[in-house]
Amino acid sequence: MLPESIWKLVSLRHLIMDHSFFSLQHYSQEFFENTSQLSNLKSISTLSVRHGNVEKFLRRLPNIQKLGCIFLNSWHDYYEACNLFRLLEFLSELQSLEMSFNTRAPNPFKFSFPSNLKKLTMSNARLPWYQISVIGQLPNLEVLKLLNRAFDGHQWNMREGEFQKLKFLKLDSLDIVHWNASSEHLSCLEQLLVVSCHQLEEIPTSFGEILTLQLIEIKWCSASASDSVKRILEDLRDLSNYQVKIIVVGSQRDLA
Repeated sequence: MLPESIWKLVSLRHLIMDHSFFSLQHYSQEFFENTSQLSNLKSISTLSVRHGNVEKFLRRLPNIQKLGCIFLNSWHDYYEACNLFRLLEFLSELQSLEMSFNTRAPNPFKFSFPSNLKKLTMSNARLPWYQISVIGQLPNLEVLKLLNRAFDGHQWNMREGEFQKLKFLKLDSLDIVHWNASSEHLSCLEQLLVVSCHQLEEIPTSFGEILTLQLIEIKWCSASASDSVKRILEDLRDLSNYQVKIIVVGSQRDLA
């Protein structure tokens, strides 16, 4: 449990824990009477979070810029689960967020993030792909990592006007099969990493037209996905474009 004494370290800037959790039930009356904040704290990880009184905790971190957390809720109370995500909105200084779940989030599920967010890592939420638009509309997002079934479903249809500043995208251990996208959907992308997406049939071939692209790396995906990346490389070489680095490591063909 996160000790109450932490709140007396007013000069603390970075806090790293091993899945500690916050529980008001174990705090003294003095804590509730004291309205002090950890105004200098910039980063905290990894915190185990439950809904309920977590608002009192987060509101004492007005200048937090980097947050790593695991959501432990069973999501039986849908209203409180949604409120938990709306609480993230008032963390106006938050730039980097890593979040994982110990169980599937409810569907439909409403969630939102601070507009200043630049880096987001999600794991095991198992949300439907259409809800990724909430992330795609973040105006300053540059790095996105979707890991371990962060989203569930066989088809991701990207939409125009989203991910306008995204530079780095990682897809790892997702059950996606069809990725419907073009170079216009990721016009600022510099690096694409796809790992252990065994059912993904191909990387959109038009990604080779992204002018900012520097790297495509594919690891342990299907043979057809690996082949699609090699076709992108051939097209780039035909255009005398040697700036994009292509890395293919393993495939289901290699394992056969």
